[in-house]
Amino acid sequence: MSIKFNYSTDKSITIDQLKNYLDSTNISYSNREDLNSCALKLTELYNNRNFLADILIEELKNHNNIQSSNNYTSQVIIIESNKKYTIRANIWLPYANNLEEKKLYAYDNYHDHNFDLLTLGYFGPGYETILFEYDAEKTYGYIGEKVNINFKEKYTLKEGEILFLEKSKDIHLQCYPSEMSVSINIIMNEFSNKKSSQFEFDINDSSIKRILNNQSSKFLIELSSFFPSENLFEVIKTISVKNPYDYIRLSCFKTLLEMNKDSTTDILNYIRKDPSKLINSHYLKIVEQNN
Repeated sequence: MSIKFNYSTDKSITIDQLKNYLDSTNISYSNREDLNSCALKLTELYNNRNFLADILIEELKNHNNIQSSNNYTSQVIIIESNKKYTIRANIWLPYANNLEEKKLYAYDNYHDHNFDLLTLGYFGPGYETILFEYDAEKTYGYIGEKVNINFKEKYTLKEGEILFLEKSKDIHLQCYPSEMSVSINIIMNEFSNKKSSQFEFDINDSSIKRILNNQSSKFLIELSSFFPSENLFEVIKTISVKNPYDYIRLSCFKTLLEMNKDSTTDILNYIRKDPSKLINSHYLKIVEQNN
């Protein structure tokens, strides 16, 4: 569930002190004391009103190689990223008529994350976020699936305030800020649920609208059905067993069935043995259709 923090302290820390804290402490957001402690450190970083400008100076000094390892869109600045955690700054601009600029942001997009997110309002009036909750344990994860979505509240991430969003539970939508705003995120990478999908939701219809992660893999797998070969079949078969994402394995099974329509028994056995609720429900649909 989402949690809000608004600590009051005069203490100020540098970004290196925050990194040292995260490096030397086994932080788990599922532990409330750890979460409170990490939120307090973010408050102390907020009190350092120069740290982000200092980072920009260092980045611009190396202008031919700015953010070379940043796989996010251009409004995200990676401050630190390693196996344990990621610290990033998100830049939020007011309403834009430019379509390309709109694509950079998650505005007008109700979505969840497969990682816990602790975020600080660092600069500007902040974006308003509309918060909902759903139960991932009761969700299969296919497009069009009806989901029990519950409205929680509207909240503006103001300067100095901190918001925690729980992975695969909290759904949120960011609204345009009135002026340019900056948030600072800490993501504990070692506790991210990389096996879970991230979804965009249709709030009005209470359903899953889109799967947000690994869409390139899904597309290439489904494309393979048009170019059947024994080697390609074996590659996709391997992915169907080893890939951690339910919907990627489901795409593999669908493609394998399409590539080998004359002999589906072995493939159906793979589908039947898969532990995923999503894939198991697909198996039952195939059995019903064949009876």
